[in-house]
Amino acid sequence: MSISQGLHIKQSQSLTMTPQLQQSIKMLQLTNQELQEAVLAEVEQNPFLEIEDGQEIEIKDPNSDTDSQLDVEEVDRMDKWDNEQTSDVVFDDGLQAMGSYYETSNGHDRVSDGGDDPLNLLQATEQTLFEYLSPQIPIVLPNQTDQKLAYRLLDYLDDNGYIQVHMPVLATSLGVDESELKRIIGAMQCMEPAGVCATSLRECLAIQLAEKDRLDPAMRRMLALLDDVAKGNLKKVARLCGVDMEDAQDMLKEIHALDPKPGSKFLGAVTQHVQPDVFVQQLPDNSWHVELNYDVLPKVVVNKRYYARVKKGVARSDDKSKMQVSQAFNHASWLAKAMDQRSQTILKVASEIVAQQEEFLSKGVKYLKPLVLSDIADAIQMHQSTISRVVTGKYMHTLMGLFEFKYFFSSSLSMESLEQSVV
Repeated sequence: MSISQGLHIKQSQSLTMTPQLQQSIKMLQLTNQELQEAVLAEVEQNPFLEIEDGQEIEIKDPNSDTDSQLDVEEVDRMDKWDNEQTSDVVFDDGLQAMGSYYETSNGHDRVSDGGDDPLNLLQATEQTLFEYLSPQIPIVLPNQTDQKLAYRLLDYLDDNGYIQVHMPVLATSLGVDESELKRIIGAMQCMEPAGVCATSLRECLAIQLAEKDRLDPAMRRMLALLDDVAKGNLKKVARLCGVDMEDAQDMLKEIHALDPKPGSKFLGAVTQHVQPDVFVQQLPDNSWHVELNYDVLPKVVVNKRYYARVKKGVARSDDKSKMQVSQAFNHASWLAKAMDQRSQTILKVASEIVAQQEEFLSKGVKYLKPLVLSDIADAIQMHQSTISRVVTGKYMHTLMGLFEFKYFFSSSLSMESLEQSVV
């Protein structure tokens, strides 16, 4: 065997993740509030960037170098090489198991943690009621269409954990039958803490008594007489319940031991007015129009006049100063363009979601179409990780209400399918 040296040419392709490209990818998943904060930070550092109300974003610069020219397709292509894409594609759907079940007296399964009192654990986690209830929904409602409606109903919970909305009006608003709405709420009432999702104080107390196997006919009648109980007419209540005074007093003690406000123990959610990223309207010909909400987008302009003055001033300076000025201007131009392309990508994704979910938008929850990231990705020829970044924290205003983009998708994707999708 002879060993020899030789010169061989091998052709290969590779992609380099530049700092600007990394920033543009992260920009896709920012909410409009986070974007405004990020842009303000950039404006403070870059003298060639300005925020002006009522002006369009200026993005064209004939002097900028090729590194500052960012393309949406390039960002999408680079997503395939991003090491963090798997964590972004899987939605934080909160569908982890909540533990074991135990049977209640009314035949429903109530969710239990199988150990300590969930409300004791709550003190350590400081959850909001919404955060605490969301993972329980898939347990009490296995059907995904039912789950979607249940997640919407969580928005109607008051601080006490009640759904105190006129049922016919709520059913019409959600586009479902009243009987179907009551069925969903009934299933949600099997969640912890006991009494949550009740539509009244009487129902809240009845749920808790049923859990304790104490909702007998006499107790039902006492709940119906809560007004008399509150006025201290215990003799009248005892007579109408068919029990003696001693039993009536014992029943009253049991009621007093219940929690009339099961939602009040949770961390109060900070009320924020969510601004939609897009508006969806149905036109007279029944087609759909999707429009960006420009009011929530920071309006960035590149001050070319100031750049020309500075550039002239450093014309005779050292090369380092010239490079710093050029880099700052190129970055400002790139940022303005990247923001515009972020908006166009959001609009493109939103438009395809609307196209896929037309029946839901016009007829209601029961017409929600099963949808996964790949459906949108294939339709608009983008990678799944790009779609994942876009749909998180972005909202659309529709005739049916305000929805986060990812509301329209199935709850999760399997890790196996994600691994297969990574190029």
